[in-house]
Amino acid sequence: EFKTTNYNEWIFVLDKLFIEIMMRVAAKLPSAELWRIIGDEAVFINVIKETKSIQSSVYAIYMVLTEMNTELLDGRFAAKLQEDTLYCKITQKQTLLQLQSAAWLAVVYNYLDDLKPPSSVGVRNIFRIFDGNRNNRFFEFWGNDIDIGFRISEFTRANRLVVSIELACLIAVSETKLDASKLKIVAYRFLKG
Repeated sequence: EFKTTNYNEWIFVLDKLFIEIMMRVAAKLPSAELWRIIGDEAVFINVIKETKSIQSSVYAIYMVLTEMNTELLDGRFAAKLQEDTLYCKITQKQTLLQLQSAAWLAVVYNYLDDLKPPSSVGVRNIFRIFDGNRNNRFFEFWGNDIDIGFRISEFTRANRLVVSIELACLIAVSETKLDASKLKIVAYRFLKG
């Protein structure tokens, strides 16, 4: 609907929005990396080495989500766009644009460490770097836990950070900036795949 009602300007607005999201994630969670942008989804990865990092990472993403949505609704994001002549037609508060977010965990086996298949039966996820065209390298993740993340993202809503059950359990049993009482089960669903 946003693309239709802002036929000529939507590309500039979404570009500016993605840049703003990337800058805020970098500021609040410097260890995170943009994995890829798929359509209107930005997917970040963050290597976790200790439980304490999990809670602070989730909190950082939640803060980016709520701050950006607040600025979209109250017009501050539109005001930033007005400063650039490319965006001058987007002046209204944006009720059509709202961010959604999901977070999940995946223990990943680095396939490049040993080019043979992993001997551990418990390995469910693989990381692999590929050499692409024009000397570009890209990386990919495969596995059950990777798929779960994309499945739970179907249940996101504005200002709601959907987390996997494993992540919710870790947050609930740990001391964290996130108040575990704010964790709510919103549905029981069988996920495809």
